[in-house]
Amino acid sequence: MFALSSWALYLVVLGSVLDVLSTFFPWGELIFGRTAFLPFSIPLPLGWSVFFLESNFYTVAVNVVVRLASILGFAGLLVRGRAGNASSNWVQCVSVGLSFAAIGVFSRLEMGFSYGVYMVLVAGILKLVGVIGQNVEMELVSEGSD
Repeated sequence: MFALSSWALYLVVLGSVLDVLSTFFPWGELIFGRTAFLPFSIPLPLGWSVFFLESNFYTVAVNVVVRLASILGFAGLLVRGRAGNASSNWVQCVSVGLSFAAIGVFSRLEMGFSYGVYMVLVAGILKLVGVIGQNVEMELVSEGSD
């Protein structure tokens, strides 16, 4: 027997952690194969040449939205522990929407995607599956041949 809801919280946590980690990785592909980080990010020292994207409305919005998505993901878990399921679902759904919104806003820059974008995409999918898993009880029972 396997209950999906037991793993759902872990998926939301993992998605929220990926949202945070994405700000430490490059988001855009520049010409000549260079990668660029979001403004106000702290790049990990992994050997990348550090270039920051120009601070404009879109890059600042992506930066704020990704961090807010992560905060709301963790806040949804806290609300789930205190207030119950309905309130946490609302907060976590907003977190999922913000993760995908960050990708949509970044795509407006018409720049190649790098690690950070893909991390937020995976984070959004994990959180979405986690929110769905918290609300759906699914049992898989395998029957052995007797």
